[in-house]
Amino acid sequence: MNITDAQLQVDFRTDQFHGLDLSTRPNERGYAYGSAAIPWRDEWHVPQDDWQREIEAYHDAQADWFSLCKAASLDPMNQASTNFCWSNATLGCLELIRLRSGVETVRLSPASVACPITNFRNRGGWGLNAIKRIASHGACPVNVWPANAISSKYDNNNSRQIAAQYRVEEWVELQPRNLTQLISALLRGLPVSVGYNWWRHQVIACDPLWINGKPAIRIRNSWGGWGDYGFGILQGSKMLPDDAVAPISGTLTGLAK
Repeated sequence: MNITDAQLQVDFRTDQFHGLDLSTRPNERGYAYGSAAIPWRDEWHVPQDDWQREIEAYHDAQADWFSLCKAASLDPMNQASTNFCWSNATLGCLELIRLRSGVETVRLSPASVACPITNFRNRGGWGLNAIKRIASHGACPVNVWPANAISSKYDNNNSRQIAAQYRVEEWVELQPRNLTQLISALLRGLPVSVGYNWWRHQVIACDPLWINGKPAIRIRNSWGGWGDYGFGILQGSKMLPDDAVAPISGTLTGLAK
């Protein structure tokens, strides 16, 4: 796998957006989502001795999200000046998994998930906030509620009825800072919404990588103009998330299958 220096040199400034709030996380050292997501199961682990071989096979098959998104011209989400990275990353996971499933791409509005939670204030949150709202109320397409519109005028009976057609109830939670679970999830094709305390930010963990004899991950960010088509690379301790949740499927419960 050839990773260029340019791909490794991306901007991880922590002063651009402050969109992650883990202050209300019930248990930072273990599973914290309760009934909202099932815990990762040990039988889903990919043995570490197999990682290099499995990662190389993953990329040889061009199964990676980087290739799929470019081929489909699926632009990254752009949170603009909002602090809704936690909603962008979580909905972005749904877009990716539906892309691989070959079903219709529906661009969903992060603001439609975040605003009812934050009382229409531009505030941070974390994965649990987003998935509970998506499971119970769904998310509006951007033609009903613009992606970054922090306005209560979009919260009405019509938008609520439409959002109910775009619910996803099946989620799996990974333990904080658990590399085995994270690499295993990515090798199994699950994009993971990951939150980082050091960055105060939430992004999508997309692809497992093998660089200089060690695992790394490719992420997709929601900052406009960042990285390569929204993608960048994390290595070492910086790739270990403090919060991680993934959709088990991209099935929208309110739509005909």
